[in-house]
Amino acid sequence: MSQNVTGIVFENGEYWFLYSIPGNSNAIGGVIQGNATSNAGNIASSNGRDFNITELKLYDISSLQGTYTTKSKLSGEITYTDMPSSMVTFASTYNADYEKTPSLSALTGTYAGDAASSEGTASAITNISSTGQIIGTDASGCKFTGTATPHSRGNVYNVTVTFSNEICTNSGTQVSGVAYFDSSTQQLYSAALNSTRTDGFLFIGTKE
Repeated sequence: MSQNVTGIVFENGEYWFLYSIPGNSNAIGGVIQGNATSNAGNIASSNGRDFNITELKLYDISSLQGTYTTKSKLSGEITYTDMPSSMVTFASTYNADYEKTPSLSALTGTYAGDAASSEGTASAITNISSTGQIIGTDASGCKFTGTATPHSRGNVYNVTVTFSNEICTNSGTQVSGVAYFDSSTQQLYSAALNSTRTDGFLFIGTKE
């Protein structure tokens, strides 16, 4: 069964791929993050990590190999270190939204959706102010705060989030990552990891 993927590959090779659970494009399945090299239409990475929220597991990726056509498409296959016989293929098309200039005024608003970490998934509300301040709460009462700033290139934002109360199982932990706002669907996609890439935070929500 297929899964939806929303991904970003930066000019320095850093990549983030958020994916849905099988059969439900609106539910968070996890995120794949790493660094890749590219040359003459080929892309490769050997340090990827898959934070699978559905299974609450962290998988190391031994190989990500693919091909791309600039501003057109990216496809390839992923091999897992612990499951060398298990290969996942993916195919994606370029979204010209990436060429827009990121704007905090466009990002400003309240988003309702789902937040996920290694502890599981819960419904959450996130507010982003006109200055990029992030304040959010999930259904368990865990609160998180942070900042969003426009990335230096591409219609993407850099984000940092800190879990700020004792209800959060990862209270005091700070994660850093990326966010993308799809203006056509009014959806916000965000993924962030801690400094050791052993835990993360995902949020997908729709602007109210």
